Amino acid sequence: MIDLSQDGVSAEHVLQALHFPRGRRHTSFALYAMREGVPFRRLRLLESEISCESEADVKYSARFTVLDDPAVDWRQDGLRLEMRVLVDGKTLSYPFPPLRAVNVSDAPDGAGRVQIEAKDETVLLECSCVGDGLFLPAGTRYVPYIEETLARAGFQNTFIEAYDAAIACDREDWGPQTSLLLFLNELLAEIGYRSLEPTASGLLRATRFMPVSKGNAITYRSGKEGIVIAGTRRIQDYACRPNRFIGYVSSPDTSSLRYEWCNTDPASPTSPHRGGGRIITAVRKYGHIADEESLQTAVLRWAAEVEQEVETVLLQTPPMPHHEVGETVLLDCAVCSGLFYEAGWRIADRVMTHKLRRCSFD
Repeated sequence: MIDLSQDGVSAEHVLQALHFPRGRRHTSFALYAMREGVPFRRLRLLESEISCESEADVKYSARFTVLDDPAVDWRQDGLRLEMRVLVDGKTLSYPFPPLRAVNVSDAPDGAGRVQIEAKDETVLLECSCVGDGLFLPAGTRYVPYIEETLARAGFQNTFIEAYDAAIACDREDWGPQTSLLLFLNELLAEIGYRSLEPTASGLLRATRFMPVSKGNAITYRSGKEGIVIAGTRRIQDYACRPNRFIGYVSSPDTSSLRYEWCNTDPASPTSPHRGGGRIITAVRKYGHIADEESLQTAVLRWAAEVEQEVETVLLQTPPMPHHEVGETVLLDCAVCSGLFYEAGWRIADRVMTHKLRRCSFD
């Protein structure tokens, strides 16, 4: 979650300004062409749409319609979308992650307009391959190797959370045509990390997977003091789902690892308590996992994802600038309440649509 405090204005005060004080909010969007990390042209923005898919390899994508600007090199220059909020006479700017144009075409109506399809800068890793002769010897430490690989690919502004795990055996698992982004995300998964995600500041980061908690949740309410737009949809899936999860790693080159977790929460709709006492077992073999702790994290993550599939909520609010990837959202609405994982969001036509999956059944 992005810290909304800025220029001496507290986060709470910014939120108040975003919640229609006296029936109005003052927000706008601006799009800049970026050269060498610096904005050098403000584009005439006619239409915009930006979305984030938490489970996608490339998290952010966008579509813009702008007046063409011959000074902009669409191949060389980047893009930065900002949301602006007027608070007590101050205009505060909240950028979204840097973007790269992947397709630029003339608008159907012409008139000097161009349509831009853009993605965040991890698209450069997706389009690049690992190349020839990729060999990782036993003892290669995951985090330094990932950092060095990103630096060689031109990504200097990175943060990979520290973890002292090493590859257990010589590895030649990846063909030369393997996407560099896929390769790095697979290494991150082996140590129990979330996949690479860009931030608004341009940082490319990866951190260990952590269970969802209320401590850093974004709260939305309906009613007079709330910001939720009418039309919330709740989708419940009653398909049979496992409640006993077994993950293991078996390799002739490394010691075998096994971890088992059972969902015994009586409030969970997938638990034996809610399913007539039935225990439904699922087993997953992992090709490579760094250590026992990483295997435990992988199995718990798998179990959480299965449970989240039970209930999905589509929620609409006005555009909000503090969402990143996979946020925790606390709902207090007439249709449903509780703690949710944000699988994705989209801002278009002055509306922000959130796709939420329930992660707490208390």
